[in-house]
Amino acid sequence: MASEALRRQLMKSFVQEARETCASLTLLVLEVERAEGTSVASSYESLFRGLHNLKGTSDALGLRAVAALAHELEDVVDPYRRRPQALPSPLVDRMLSGLDELLALVIASADVAGAPPPLEPVASDRAQPTPSAPVREEAVVGVEVGEPVEQKPPRTSMASSPTIAYPRPTGSASEGRQVFTTPPTTRGSSPGTDTKIASSWRVEAGQVVGLMRDVERLRELRLRLDAELRRVQKARELLEAEVPARSGSTDTALVDLRRALSSDRDEAADIVDALESSLKAICTVPMRVVVEPLQRVVRDACRMTGKRARLETSGRDVAIDRRVADALKSPLVHLVRNAVDHGIEPPETRVSLGKPAEGTVHVRAEQQGNVVFVVIQDDGSGIDIDRIRQMAVELTHVTPQQAAALSKDEIEKLIFTSGLSTRTSADHLSGRGVGLDVVLRQVETLGGRVEVVSDPGRGTRFTLSLPLELGSFPVLVVRAGELQLGLPTLAVERVITASPDAVDPMRDDLALVHQGTLLPLLDLGGVLRTREPLAPSAGQPVVVLSSQNERCAIVVDEVVGDWDLVIRPLSMELRHLLAYQGAATMPGGELLLVLSADWLVGQRTTAPARHAAQRALVVDDSLTARALHRVMLEAGGYTVHTVGSGAHALELLARGRYDVVVCDIHMEGVDGYELTRRTRANPRTASLPIVLVSNLDSDEDRRRGLAVGADGFLGKRECDGGRLLAEVNGAIGRRSRRDTLGGRLLA
Repeated sequence: MASEALRRQLMKSFVQEARETCASLTLLVLEVERAEGTSVASSYESLFRGLHNLKGTSDALGLRAVAALAHELEDVVDPYRRRPQALPSPLVDRMLSGLDELLALVIASADVAGAPPPLEPVASDRAQPTPSAPVREEAVVGVEVGEPVEQKPPRTSMASSPTIAYPRPTGSASEGRQVFTTPPTTRGSSPGTDTKIASSWRVEAGQVVGLMRDVERLRELRLRLDAELRRVQKARELLEAEVPARSGSTDTALVDLRRALSSDRDEAADIVDALESSLKAICTVPMRVVVEPLQRVVRDACRMTGKRARLETSGRDVAIDRRVADALKSPLVHLVRNAVDHGIEPPETRVSLGKPAEGTVHVRAEQQGNVVFVVIQDDGSGIDIDRIRQMAVELTHVTPQQAAALSKDEIEKLIFTSGLSTRTSADHLSGRGVGLDVVLRQVETLGGRVEVVSDPGRGTRFTLSLPLELGSFPVLVVRAGELQLGLPTLAVERVITASPDAVDPMRDDLALVHQGTLLPLLDLGGVLRTREPLAPSAGQPVVVLSSQNERCAIVVDEVVGDWDLVIRPLSMELRHLLAYQGAATMPGGELLLVLSADWLVGQRTTAPARHAAQRALVVDDSLTARALHRVMLEAGGYTVHTVGSGAHALELLARGRYDVVVCDIHMEGVDGYELTRRTRANPRTASLPIVLVSNLDSDEDRRRGLAVGADGFLGKRECDGGRLLAEVNGAIGRRSRRDTLGGRLLA
């Protein structure tokens, strides 16, 4: 019984080994087919060695049929190993189908109690191998990223027949040719496995996620320790300033407390980092696990369509959740097949258009914080907009009038409609109108989005954006006005300081000269519409962002710092806010919205406004009062920006242009009187209309306000009564008449 349990465990281990080996051998077979004049001797050696190892292990486990098939594949490779050259496509077909069958045999044998039954040959009288392999119906992504327990074999890839023949070597124990049928589907793992020798555990995904949540709580605790350490240091500095003659014991106690907190913080950080790294290693796989098998998909699609294309990949080391990797396989296979079948033109057509005869499909992965972008791009003919419009009308998805009014972007989105296909007939690859709608549903199930952009004659690009939910991510925290926001550090190229010489005005936009390149220059507050776009002042921080091979420069008011934070996706009700990719909790418990670098790079550049408009600046330290004033003024047609302090208002007035200021009197620091006084002392803002508001509504406040140069005064009760808009309009009118009269007197 023990030996049987051991054999079962060895078989499970061999199944996983065979999966990995067959995936590697598949890539080697595709490599030696595309020798392109380079030396492939090492590839042939690796291919032969892998087959030889599979044969030896199969023999040791009593899998005679598997060993025989591996030996046949060795015979195909051996002549080319001795005299390296490109492997002909018919032999590549045989090798790929043989590897599929070999893996299926191994998986089937793992589920059979006792020794595997012999597989009877169904034919042995054919003298020559078939000239070419049958057409594949569906490419198999042959890398397993889920549990190594209870695996299912891949579907057979043979369309016309489930059998394939391989030549037997002369003088072998079995002369002639043997054809094996595809083995039946496995039934799952058998009971009775000896857990003492098990090399893996079965763990529910929810349990792993729960453990990761506990690690996240530990990380937040570590950040709080860091904050407490800073508070202790600040208290010590204050004590030194206020009590110079303090006792030595007090100072020693503070130093000891600071040292203990620092040690605990560092130890907590080490534990959290180690736990998170271990969990990520368990729960994630590199993107290459999903991308590399697509080489086979592209080759099979080319063989079926008669086209020529190659697959290029980048970002293969980006780590993604194993569950996401599993769910991504089908959408990527479909999109890559579509790129070859619908996008890449036949070789003769491409040559006539001045393109290389061989097309290119590029799959690229890029991570930005807790979002992974997967881009599938081809250099083919692009989407036929007119054909899509016609098919949408024929299928009654839209009326002819609606179709005529659709924009290019709206028509491109119609390709995700179920049943819509530009093909008049169906084949093995496409034409049934089923596929892209499934891709969209699968990606949306993962909490992601699909975007498509097509350029007629130049190709199509699909962008899949998928949230990652495991682990923390580095975040750069910046300030724009009163808002603190996060930027994914992985998208930050560098942080520089603005120089007037490096800012290049381009019509109504601004650009930054950076390393010999003009980058679009955006003011973060202007992009988020929390203030009028401002030109950067000398020394102001500028963040250079990169996303999807595009770059831009973002002007911020301050770089606060960087932290490793857990970024949570926004709730479903807020997913339409494309500017934000999620939210995180700061060490002090504050909520931090994390911006999407992809969205920022896609925005139109912003510059200080150069057109006449009614813009109001509301200054009040009460959030409720700011919101109330904003609603009232926006109802009157004003563009309203709000700030919570007089000092910040003076900063905006020095760099931007406003038509009126509504300011509270009683504020800490720069109050309403001081703000009015400084505004009048500055020639640039001396004639700016200012309306002061006060909670007290006393005659003394009114007198002092008008004395320092205010154009209007209101109590907050009067604002609630609806007089604010009238007072603001009146102040602008009075200031305009006063300036006009002053100009006439000067003349």
